[in-house]
Amino acid sequence: MNKKILFVSHPKKQCGVYEFGKSIFNIISASTNYHFIKAECNSIHELQTQIATHSPAAIIYNYHPTVLPWLCTKISK
Repeated sequence: MNKKILFVSHPKKQCGVYEFGKSIFNIISASTNYHFIKAECNSIHELQTQIATHSPAAIIYNYHPTVLPWLCTKISK
């Protein structure tokens, strides 16, 4: 079974950061070694839900401070 990799981006369309992430995801999702899952999140809560749902082995963030400013806040359980 291929390891799950979560690819986190934001849901806003028609944005350069979003389009860049979309292109990268389309390329890496062709992998036969890993199962890439796209997660479009607007908050830490949405990210935590995606992590709990998919239990990924790793997470890739399509990060830019203007579109994922909440990502740098402390996550506590």
